[in-house]
Amino acid sequence: LIVFSQSITATLYKKFSIEADIKSSAFWQHFIVTIALAVVIILVAPILIKIVFGSNYESSESLVQIFVIGAAAAALYQLPATFFNARGHANIIMLGTVMMSVVGIFSATILIPVFGIKGAAFSYSITMVTYAAYTFYRYQKLTFRRENV
Repeated sequence: LIVFSQSITATLYKKFSIEADIKSSAFWQHFIVTIALAVVIILVAPILIKIVFGSNYESSESLVQIFVIGAAAAALYQLPATFFNARGHANIIMLGTVMMSVVGIFSATILIPVFGIKGAAFSYSITMVTYAAYTFYRYQKLTFRRENV
């Protein structure tokens, strides 16, 4: 998911440096493909785990499903994050990285002792979803302000 998203955003990087915002169609195509891939992985992972690793690893199915939610969020924030970098807004990325670190450390400190390895997967997903929400919020704020100036 993340590699797919990075390849798309790398292709769009030059375009972002000259355009005022991300085209709605590009955003929705990226969103739909990412969510579709995540759903396929969530549905197929249990089958593949049984085929490749056997029934001894059935307990890891839920870990993969939790982790895929975070990976999908990480893939989704690539588009606005690349836009920020291309437009010279590294400060937004830096602040988001600090926030993501705090959320990750805090959630891991609480969830890992309680849930073990599932707590780590939950912590990762919470961190990525939080960062994705932050990048989308900042993107909306940046482009909305520019349109009204």
